[in-house]
Amino acid sequence: MALIGLYTVNRIFHRHTFSTLDRKKKMRVVKLVATLKIVKSFLITTIQATSYIILGMVIKIKVEFLGGLDVISSSIREHKVVLPFEEGEATMKEAIKFICDNIITDPKDIPVFIEDDSVRPGILVLINDTDWELEGMEDYVVESGDVLTFTSTLHGG
Repeated sequence: MALIGLYTVNRIFHRHTFSTLDRKKKMRVVKLVATLKIVKSFLITTIQATSYIILGMVIKIKVEFLGGLDVISSSIREHKVVLPFEEGEATMKEAIKFICDNIITDPKDIPVFIEDDSVRPGILVLINDTDWELEGMEDYVVESGDVLTFTSTLHGG
């Protein structure tokens, strides 16, 4: 599709100069160029993500939201997450930022999860079923296979 689009744009510019095209054809060229820019951006992002995976430069973890906290992630309790970091480079701070940017569906829900640049009080954080305070909290280095569990301890009544 993108190659056909490039061919078409190239053909138009070789047969005519852009200034000699009628308004309708100019609009088609402008739309085609805009579409090709989007496709190019998507392809570059996909290639970068694929290269990270091929080179093993990702950390695969599982993130769980329990105790009603799943409402901030479209009511999905478990997420398989691929962090774009090499093993040993990502801390809980980076993982939490990634969660805020990619899993929490509505930016208005971030204050439900984060307060003063950390996980909000009242949310129990477990790393592989161990309280994160015993693991170093935000300084814990995330490893592939880790399970990060966030459980709200605040319930309405």
